[in-house]
Amino acid sequence: MTHQMLQKERPGGEREAPVKRRYLEALNLIERLHRRLLDVVKDEFERDGEKELNPVQALLLYNIGDDV
Repeated sequence: MTHQMLQKERPGGEREAPVKRRYLEALNLIERLHRRLLDVVKDEFERDGEKELNPVQALLLYNIGDDV
C-alpha cells in the first residue's frame, strides 16, 4: 500500500494515515508473535520426541480443550 493511499482525507478533514499505519504495524507484530509461538511449540515437541502432531494441530487441540 502506498503512502498516498494511506493519506486519504476523512469527511471531517482528518488524516487517517497514522491510525492505519499503527494498525498495520500491530497486525505485523501479531503475525510475528504467532509464528514465534508456533516455533516454540515445535521446539518443545522436538525436545520431547513428539512426531504425531504439528504445532498448528497442537494449538487447535489446546483451544478446543479450553471450550470443553
